[in-house]
Amino acid sequence: MGIKQRLMAQAAAAKAEEAAAGGGTTGSAAGAGTGAVTTKFSAADDVLWKIQNDILASDDLTSDMDLKYRPPPADEPNPDEPVKASKFKWATSLDNQFKFDFKTATPKEDIAQIDWGKDVKGMERSEAGAEGVFFIETNSGALVLKGSRSMGAEVFSCLLGINLGIFCPRWRLIETGNFEGNAMFNRLTKLDTSGRLRTSIGSQTHTILKGYLPGTNFGSLTEARCIDIFGMPGKPSANGKTRLREIGRILALDVICNNGDRFPLIWDNRGNPGNVMMANGPGKAVSIDSQMQPIDMAAHPDQMQAYLARVISVRDGLKASGSDKELPEFANVREKLAEYTGHHFGPAESIEMQIGYMEVTGNKESFGMTTETLGAWRTAMASYTPSLVGMDSADVGFAIKVWETM
Repeated sequence: MGIKQRLMAQAAAAKAEEAAAGGGTTGSAAGAGTGAVTTKFSAADDVLWKIQNDILASDDLTSDMDLKYRPPPADEPNPDEPVKASKFKWATSLDNQFKFDFKTATPKEDIAQIDWGKDVKGMERSEAGAEGVFFIETNSGALVLKGSRSMGAEVFSCLLGINLGIFCPRWRLIETGNFEGNAMFNRLTKLDTSGRLRTSIGSQTHTILKGYLPGTNFGSLTEARCIDIFGMPGKPSANGKTRLREIGRILALDVICNNGDRFPLIWDNRGNPGNVMMANGPGKAVSIDSQMQPIDMAAHPDQMQAYLARVISVRDGLKASGSDKELPEFANVREKLAEYTGHHFGPAESIEMQIGYMEVTGNKESFGMTTETLGAWRTAMASYTPSLVGMDSADVGFAIKVWETM
């Protein structure tokens, strides 16, 4: 190849790379099936984004949240204390590895439009989660990128949650093989010196992009922070009662989804304290990493009946004395909260969770949870190309049957 041809080839390659890293570009809207390339994320054409907006338009779930809240600054380091010398004689890539600063990070308000080539400052992988969770810092705030091999279940349970008035960070799907997906990976893989992003997310058809939320999950919540949020042990404050009722709503969501990977309400397990976060500021309860594990009613009728029997037991117990007497199922939850945090949660806290649960089950007509509505959500999810993994778990029939039983 001559010099002229090489220069032309280099120019073409540079232009292609610039386009791939370019700002705010996406592939065709999910489900459109046209293959056309657009210059911006098309919120009007993304069906799941529109469904989220429609639900949130009737219920401002951020009304009592302070997303910009920051805890008091830690003590400054002692300038007279000698700095530890590195054990290496030369610099390594780890010396310059980006560190996401959880103490100062603020959410990116608009997750719809991102200039992947220019906005992204750095990225760090969370050690939690086997499928890959990455914290991304941009010039206008922080984001969370997550892979999931059960995307359909997670998306469906997220929609159920926000419909029940449960806060979860805004999210949207990115097809990893479309124009925006390529632009995103082109930038992020350059920042990821470990190569873990490509191995954990690169093989998946879609990733889920979420707004970052400053807060602390129950696995890291200190007793002092518990007192700040909930009040003194056994005497929940007004704010604490609100937060405990929010947890009660999350428990109702988990029952609809048969999601035992959070709190052991009607499941015989230890739960997962990392899947509920208390946001900074007043400490609003936030559902993260929700899942759905439906039971095939036709293939496993006995298992389904056993599950519904547990749901009925909670229902009948709450109807009898849910506002003044602790149920054993909720005692299991508050004991687990105490184990996670070292804070003593007593029967008074359980009763507030029970009231939150009943705020859902006692006002069913206000949530519009019908076969038609949930079926429309599932149809929207099924319109994405390539297909979302985990669609079998987005089981409308199971969710409605449990909902009607609660």
